[in-house]
This record gives sequence, C-alpha cells and structure tokens, in this order.
Amino acid sequence: MASLTTGETQTRPEIISTEDQEEQQDELEALQSIYPELNTLSNKPPFFELAIDVNLLRQTPILHNHSPTSLTITYVPPIVLRVKFCSGYPSLRMPILDLDSIWLDETQTQQLLHILNEVWTEEYEGGPAVYGFIDKLSSDETYVDLVKCINVQDEATLPILLRYNGMKSNECFQAATHTCPVCYDDLLGSTFVQMNHCSHYYCQTCFKEYIEHSIGTGAVDNLTCLDSSCTEPITMQQITQGTNKETADRFERIQLQKTLDGMADIVWCPKNTCATPCIEDSDNLAECPQCRFAFCTICYNNWHPGVQCVSAEVRIRMMQAKNNRTRMLQSRQEKEEQLKLLHEQMSLAVIEKSTNQCPSCKMAVAKSAGCNKMTCSCGTKFCNQCNEDITDIGYEHFYNGACDLFDQEALTAWNKEMGNMGRNVAVRGNQGGDFSIGEKCPRCRQMNAKGADGSNRLLCWACNTPYCYLCRSVVTKGKFAKNHFGKGGCPQHGDKKK
Repeated sequence: MASLTTGETQTRPEIISTEDQEEQQDELEALQSIYPELNTLSNKPPFFELAIDVNLLRQTPILHNHSPTSLTITYVPPIVLRVKFCSGYPSLRMPILDLDSIWLDETQTQQLLHILNEVWTEEYEGGPAVYGFIDKLSSDETYVDLVKCINVQDEATLPILLRYNGMKSNECFQAATHTCPVCYDDLLGSTFVQMNHCSHYYCQTCFKEYIEHSIGTGAVDNLTCLDSSCTEPITMQQITQGTNKETADRFERIQLQKTLDGMADIVWCPKNTCATPCIEDSDNLAECPQCRFAFCTICYNNWHPGVQCVSAEVRIRMMQAKNNRTRMLQSRQEKEEQLKLLHEQMSLAVIEKSTNQCPSCKMAVAKSAGCNKMTCSCGTKFCNQCNEDITDIGYEHFYNGACDLFDQEALTAWNKEMGNMGRNVAVRGNQGGDFSIGEKCPRCRQMNAKGADGSNRLLCWACNTPYCYLCRSVVTKGKFAKNHFGKGGCPQHGDKKK
C-alpha cells in the first residue's frame, strides 16, 4: 500500500482570505452535489476523501515481489483521493493531496502525484482544481504508460485483487449484450451462464436444456462445458444458476445415487417410504440408518438368518453380477440383468408361498377365494390344507374334522361382503340369530347361529346341510325331519338336549 502527499505543509496557522474561503466552500458544495459518495472528514479546514474507479483497459500482468506470474487483471480497486484545503488555495497554491491504493507502488504513486501537479500548473492554477484532479484520475489514458504491471508484495493483497477483478468483470458482462453460441440469440449478459476458467458462456435456455437432457439420459457424471473441444467441468453452482431449484435438486440426487450405485457395499432400503442408502455386511445383512429396517440384500425381505431365500446356484450368479461391476459405475445392461434375476427369484418365492402343487400334475394352484376344495386345470380335486387328492370323495373329506372347509380368512371376507351382519345372516330361517348361541355343522364344521325364532333346525350357511342344533344330527326334509323333532325326539324349539 502506498500513500504520499504533495503540496506545502503548514508549520503555523495562516489566515485564509475571505475570497479563498468562499471559493473553498463553493467548491466543496459543488463536489458534494456531483459526488454524493464523497466522505467529509473535517469542515475546518475542509478535509474530504473520494474513491475513484479505475479501468486499466487491458489485461495487466501481476508480479509477485517483482517476479513474473501467470496472472493478469483488467479491473483494480478504486484509488482513494484525500484532499485538504489550505490557506492560499485556490488563489496562490494547490490543496494538499494524498493518494491511497493497494495496487500502486511508491514509484507509481509519486508519478501520479506529479501528473496531478502538472494538471494544476497547466490548467487550474489560481482556481478550483479538485474536479480536474478527479477527472484525471478517472481517465483510462492516465494509466496506459503509468501502469505496465502490478507488483504485489503483500500476499494478502493478491486475493483481494483477483476477487475484485472477477466481480467487476462479471458486472460488465451482465450489463452488455452477447450472442449465444448455441441458439445465436442476442441477449443481455445477465441471462447467460458463464464458465469459470474457459470463459465460454451460454444463454440459460440452452444451458437448462443441456442439463435436463443429461439428467434424462443419466449422463450426470463428469459433465463438461457445452463446447465439444472444451473439458472444463460444470459446477453445481452453475447448474443452480442456469436452471431452477427443482432441476438442480434432481441433478444432485441422481448424481449421488449413481455414485452410491457404483459402490459395491451400498444397497437401498426396500421400503418405498424410506429408500435410504445402506451399507451391506458380508453376510448379506443391511440395516437402514433411517427407519432401522434390517433386511436381506438378496431378496430384500426381512432379515432371515439361517433361512435360504434363493438357491445356491442363483445366489452365486447374483454375487458374481455384483462383483463384476466397476467400482464407480455399473453399466445399464449389468443392472438390468441383475434386477431381472432378482425379480425372477422373488416371483418364485411368492408362488411357492401362496400356492399348492396339484398332487396329480404338480401344477401350482393358487386359492383366490372360497373354500379349501381346490380344482386343478387337469381335473384333479384336492384339499388346500393337507394337499390330499379328494377327487373321489369330494366334500366328505371335510366331514371327519381333520381339515376345515373354510379358513378364517375366507369367513372374514364373506362376512365383509355380506355387510358385517354376522356369519349366519344369510342362512335361511336364521336371520338375526345370535352367533354366540350356535353349533358347528356336522359335515363342514362351520359355526352356525341359532335363528331368532328359536328353531332347533339349522341350515348350514356354508354347505347347506340341515342339522339339529341340540344333537348335531343331519336332518333332511320330509318324514325324517318330522320324526326327529316329533314325540320322543328333539324338541323343535327350546334348549333341552336329548
């Protein structure tokens, strides 16, 4: 930093003439109106400072302790001009001047002060001169021969110069009009995205389309400048500037996911509400750090230590597919093959869990609804509970009580379909019956409620078998039913059993 002074230094107070005092006051008011940013340091005598912007007009090399570097700048921080009015100004002599700058050395500052002294002598001697000093310091031509290079001695100064040059360069770029090299539209610079080092720039519309296309194709790794001959990487800051928050977040999410997909020990939590990346242990166990779900990384179901989820052959193939992928990126084909293999095994597991094999043709048969009497496409009838062939005996298989004709799930579904009015609501003659008062059917072993009329003759809602509530004997229509509830038999009504 350099700071020098020119002008006569007063050793004792001198009387300022009234005419000079009025001239100084008028000049100060004029300068304050022209430069609102002028900072007044003292009023008696007038002492003020002003920051003056400087443009070097060309790329100026930077030296570090007089040693060349590869750095150049065009814009430099303002020079601070301090002015102190003294006695004899402006009638006899120039004011006291002081220059303050972080990029001018002492020699350059001395030369600049000499230039200002010439301005006073040649143009303004005897009159107000501060505006002329400011105009000379603001002129770009003043520095053409004066500043051939900038010598930086203080290491803290260099970052300040580079940041200021970048800031001013960006301001000038945004204020000017430029042509997009992709769509050839002439637009204001504020609508462009600039690369950091290669100086290429593109309008936000073309840049956003490029980013969205890269997201759509999954090519989000090592994204570079749109110029095919340029290899400068595109930063996340540029993507945020040139697109919108939704696109930038999506790009960052896909980039993270691809990076994690390329890591052999990273799997994703299978819960749709979570989908958090998890670390896989050597025994195919992973625990989600978000929802704490422990799952098998082969079948993605609950962790099942000691229980085989796929065959040994399939397990080996899946492990080989995992190990063959590259550390950073798995190809689309490898991923599709692994997912296909996994889906096949999961489908087989679901089929094995939810179906029974026909005892005749070994075809897998699934029960969708209804009773446990199954019929295969080959014509064989078998029990869904014990898998026994019941083609010849049919429903009689369920009369001995070993297997239930209906599962509890089937009963619940039937009751829900009938409007939750009770298991026996659809039984003829038993509407409104109390299910807590009932007996199991002697044939299908399903519970039937006693009707509201109190009749001891029940009709099974499941297999339509008529039977006695008191003795559970099958009671068919006609003479047998009359004899059963007649004299010496069970009462037609009442609770007394034989």
